[in-house]
Amino acid sequence: MPLKFKALCVLSLAPLCPFKFSVVFKKGESKALDCQKQKVKMKGFQRTIILITIFLCCLAGYVWTYQYLNFSEPPEKSDAVVLFVGPEQEQRLKEAHQLMHEGYADTLIIPAYQQVFVMSDGQAVKTSLPNLSRSYIKKYPAFYENTHIEVLEARNMMEKLGLRSAIMVSAPWHMRRINIISSHVFNPEQFQGRCVGSRFLRSERFLLSFSLSDLKIVVTEAVKIVYFIAYEVVV
Repeated sequence: MPLKFKALCVLSLAPLCPFKFSVVFKKGESKALDCQKQKVKMKGFQRTIILITIFLCCLAGYVWTYQYLNFSEPPEKSDAVVLFVGPEQEQRLKEAHQLMHEGYADTLIIPAYQQVFVMSDGQAVKTSLPNLSRSYIKKYPAFYENTHIEVLEARNMMEKLGLRSAIMVSAPWHMRRINIISSHVFNPEQFQGRCVGSRFLRSERFLLSFSLSDLKIVVTEAVKIVYFIAYEVVV
């Protein structure tokens, strides 16, 4: 039978078999819908994988940064303890007093307040230092970060007192920035310093007690370190 005749027969019989053709059409439509659903599921799965990957990368970055910032050295006998002010000031001051009572230093310097204390009969007694003014911030460029100014003032005060070694005390997560700044400010041939984070502030098991304040500390400290290095390079 010729091919053209067969085609004409099929077309002529099509109106007589509407059910068969509708079934074929529905099967084709069903396969297309299944394929589309599969693509949507695949895209959703890919998005989930991407989000999980981003989360794990952020978590790893947070853990590494926290560990990097959480810096502390064992104390050594020094001429003075230099206290840096900030949040949880009571615990920072307690660490400074503890180091003095343990015999690591006899002098306490608080650059932010231009204050000097000397141990006398087991007590830290405030003393005066000539030519110091609480308006010292005006001497520095406006873009200088506060901790940078404190380190500069600590150096100036130590030079006036004839001191050549110090234990820097602050919160554990603040010590890395203090260490970086001190390495730029002090001459290592003329000064010896140790960075000691307060033992009275939480510094371990941070993932078990994670809070938004911890995240804020990590981000703020990291940004300030980058900011200090940037303007040191530029200026």
